[in-house]
Amino acid sequence: MHSTPRAIVPAMLVLLGLLVSLMALPRVAGAEGPGFEGPVFEGPVLNRTVVEGTCVVKVFSDRNVRCGTITVPLDRNLPTGMQVTLPYIVFEAPAATRRSDPIVYIDGGPGGSTVAGLGKVADLAFAGVIADRDLIVFDQRGTGFAEPSIRCTETAFAFNDNAFVDAMGACGDRLVSEGIDVSKFATDDVAADLEDLREALGYGPWNLFGISYGTTVAMAAARDFPDGVRTVTLDSAYPQGLNTDDLVPNASEAFDVLADGCRRRSACQRFFPQVADGFVDVVTQLNDAPAIVPVFDFGTGETVPFTVTGSDFVNLVFGLMYSADLLTYLPRLIAETSNGDYTMLSTALGGIDSASPTPDPEVIDRSAFVQERYFATECNERFAFLTREDMVAKNSPYPELWPSFYSTVDADTTFRVCEAFGAGQAPDTENDPVVSDVPALVLAGTFDPVTPPSWGEFAGEGFTVSTVVEIPNGSHGVSPANECAAAVMTDFLNDPTKVAGLVGTGGTDDTGGFGAGCLASEKAPKFQTTRQASRVRMRNVRHNVDGFVVRTKAPGSWEYIGGGIRVRDNGPLDRNTALVSFALAANTARAAIREAGTLFPDGVELKDRGDISTDSGTWRWLRVADGGLSFDVALSKRKGVWFAVVLVSEPDEARRLRRVVFKPALSRFIVASEDVVIQQETMPSPTSDQLSFVRGADEADEIADFWAELVDEVGPLVDLTVGTRVTTR
Repeated sequence: MHSTPRAIVPAMLVLLGLLVSLMALPRVAGAEGPGFEGPVFEGPVLNRTVVEGTCVVKVFSDRNVRCGTITVPLDRNLPTGMQVTLPYIVFEAPAATRRSDPIVYIDGGPGGSTVAGLGKVADLAFAGVIADRDLIVFDQRGTGFAEPSIRCTETAFAFNDNAFVDAMGACGDRLVSEGIDVSKFATDDVAADLEDLREALGYGPWNLFGISYGTTVAMAAARDFPDGVRTVTLDSAYPQGLNTDDLVPNASEAFDVLADGCRRRSACQRFFPQVADGFVDVVTQLNDAPAIVPVFDFGTGETVPFTVTGSDFVNLVFGLMYSADLLTYLPRLIAETSNGDYTMLSTALGGIDSASPTPDPEVIDRSAFVQERYFATECNERFAFLTREDMVAKNSPYPELWPSFYSTVDADTTFRVCEAFGAGQAPDTENDPVVSDVPALVLAGTFDPVTPPSWGEFAGEGFTVSTVVEIPNGSHGVSPANECAAAVMTDFLNDPTKVAGLVGTGGTDDTGGFGAGCLASEKAPKFQTTRQASRVRMRNVRHNVDGFVVRTKAPGSWEYIGGGIRVRDNGPLDRNTALVSFALAANTARAAIREAGTLFPDGVELKDRGDISTDSGTWRWLRVADGGLSFDVALSKRKGVWFAVVLVSEPDEARRLRRVVFKPALSRFIVASEDVVIQQETMPSPTSDQLSFVRGADEADEIADFWAELVDEVGPLVDLTVGTRVTTR
């Protein structure tokens, strides 16, 4: 739980690593799920109905897609009282290979909204584990498109802790007046909803797959409805029975694990002693003298100053640690920030909507995290079994970190919100560890900042048969992005009887026989120590550019992705850096300059820097800064055709890259022939950093169109949120 409204908390990063990893997956055709009026299924529970119809969101899938809703009582002790309607999506496996036991994905939080977000691309996200099984996703009660809504519009203008507590109290009173019992949004209610959905859809025992808080639901379902559960996969387990709030201790442990990982890599230790010697020193430094960071605001197109305190920096690094894709860059981020170099920090903050307007309480974003569901559940079954004294005892040993997650050691905002909102208290049994005979696979990431591997071991102990697998380069939510985790999960689902009891990890195949020994090849992250620009080695290359064979020079370490595009992949915390060549339609120098200008938004003017004389001829040199990046554009006429060479770089690297990359490329640029087929270099699937450049590649047109449509429907695929009050599990 997080109760500091103005803190920088990238709370939705529970899905960041998963969504970034989608970029490397094969293309899946975009198609709207076929909506249709189907049968109504009546179940044994009074008033439980399933109605199939038109999908409430556009779904991108090659599979047959069925959408619908299930209606169940809000309170199963009052079956004729208020009803809850929950949307679901079924992604059907191909009939020829379809197994009878589907996979049900259960979202985290509590408060994650599945259908409106992940549901649009769910079968793409989990392609590694659902090849021959149906996949079902649904919105839990109180989230997404589920009705009734428990969103508190009263909190829209609550800008401090006291106002937030008052607003949550007013919201709780309003919900009661509408007949909504906030205590009925607990985990056991969601587990019962799942069982109703299984029976109503006509499935036999199915496989529950939860990430983070979703594992809490999966364990409750295995406990309460064992006959309906074939297996449970607990990814980043958040088990019942811990009777603790370990957010701050877990964060401290994660920072120590990151430091230890850096310490074990000699290059990281040498380059970044700040990380190995104490992250809290950087935090203290920034709290004493906050950094003023220039951040490019993509909404306004302007660079704005952003103040970052030590507490802000803790929250940022903590949130970024959710993603395995970002781990390798964090030591460099910490070290450069400590040294007063805010380039990387600026890039990280640039992903946050720092100038977002005050939210309109009348506009509902169905894909947004629902903090009210978080409080309804966590207050009911976690904090109800804790005291203020427990909180102080757990968190006071970490004075540098505590304010990043809670206001002060003495603040009791969490408990005040719980009392004001009226979430009630779960039965004492909800605080007991789950015990079950259902086969369980527990997956954990070594660098997970919020649900550490020790929690996975605790969860596994309650299952008669279980395997606990720790992924050494994983973080929060390991299964979608990690090939070994996906292979282990697939083998487990195909034959859960192979589970041989709890196992540990030690660099060998400690996977209970699953995954064909893949864990042995999983290595700890190799941390990035410097920009690759410092090691640029140019080599002779040739490629097709719009039907012409071009010979030139390019950095050997930059990946060729087709269409005359070479990209340096330095990870998502670095801006894209690329060298691009293409032919123009223009027939005069003035027309070529105008055409080059159309590459940039209206109002962005290319500045003429004069001519550059090279061994290959004279080039017209233009420069522009846009989107926080530097663009160098060179134009020259060869064989009657105007060609452009563009260098894209960060401003602090532009001068060096101009010297070591741009000018050598121009100097050796030769148009050898026209309409000659040459052997292209291998073109890998584009990474997330390369997607910005694939539009210009003929070979990647379909991928670019698909991702453009997907981003238009889903929104930005990397979404960091400012001012979120809660930290999701």
